[in-house]
Amino acid sequence: MYLFLLIVFLISYGSLYPFDFVQIGNDAFAIKEFFQTWGTYTHRGDILANLLLFVPFGVTGVQMLLPKNNHILVIPFVLVLGLCLAIVLQFGQIYLPSRDANLSDAVLNFVGTIIGVFIAISLNTNRTSFAGVIYGNDSFPMLILFSWMAYRLMPFVPSIDLQQLKNGIKPIFLFSTWELVRIFHDAISWLVVFYILCRHKQKNLSMPYLSRLIFCCFILEVIIVDNSVSMSNAVGGILALVSWWAFFSYTKKLPVWLATMMVVVLFASGFSPYQQSDTTQDIQLIPFYGFLGGSMLVNTASFLEKFFLYGALIWLFQGVGLKFYWAILITVGVTVCIEVGQIFLVGHLAEVTDPFLVLLIGSLIATLQRKTRVLSDIEVFL
Repeated sequence: MYLFLLIVFLISYGSLYPFDFVQIGNDAFAIKEFFQTWGTYTHRGDILANLLLFVPFGVTGVQMLLPKNNHILVIPFVLVLGLCLAIVLQFGQIYLPSRDANLSDAVLNFVGTIIGVFIAISLNTNRTSFAGVIYGNDSFPMLILFSWMAYRLMPFVPSIDLQQLKNGIKPIFLFSTWELVRIFHDAISWLVVFYILCRHKQKNLSMPYLSRLIFCCFILEVIIVDNSVSMSNAVGGILALVSWWAFFSYTKKLPVWLATMMVVVLFASGFSPYQQSDTTQDIQLIPFYGFLGGSMLVNTASFLEKFFLYGALIWLFQGVGLKFYWAILITVGVTVCIEVGQIFLVGHLAEVTDPFLVLLIGSLIATLQRKTRVLSDIEVFL
């Protein structure tokens, strides 16, 4: 229930920001213009963002209502609720001069709700699959894995255009795309992915399997529009393979190593390019301030990347043996230190978004773990 309400709040917050409501001279004319915006879609980033925005609404809405109701009642209720929320938020944007009210966005939000509903229903076919897939022990690491995959493969639109393929592979041969921080960022990310897959499969995966995984990911990135593989990506993948084969697949303290290296990578990425500013900047106290402007495609990719990094760090801390609240507090502390350090650096926006995001991820983990215990008790009782 609380997670669903939090999703509704975040959707409303992002849709109505910056809340600079104004009165308009002719409400009827403005509403008439709003309904004439049907079919006026913008670029792929906005389309994808409007679809993804309401997917969590559909998933959590079904999860909240299904334990006490049947599918026939739940599905239409969640769909109607999602459509009403989407239209109300678009109506609200009519009175926001900084936003663009568009009926097509509401339709895309509704389609996102449909996708979320069907994801939840398909995973709730029976109690065993529902508890095992959604609320099982592997649910959160699989969610981390999904966020990593989504971040790498956005905007999910393939192309067989020859020029697109050339553009996608060209950065591999450009030394200018060599970034040491990005290399270690990718290497640690791949090592975390390897670890999650090994935990999920309950066995140590072979080097040919992991090599094919990286190669397939690179191929997909090349054929997806507005995406490419750089020299840093390639070197990072190779470094992950070599280090996994030489050391990490054998050590019994892998979570300790990965958590430590993840913290180092977060600090290195957060402070890059390490250019000190002549003046200090203020910390932006509005959550998700940086996400609410600029390209929606870039912002969505950034959100997915941060979800992977912070979610993986919390999960690894738990794997080390830390209590849940300590894993959350330490991760929040890491993000706070990074944001404070960014006050003195050029090219960074210091804000409270990342610590706030860590707390949201923590609430999601707590919800999943609580549901796991409840469903396990139900299955034992039955």
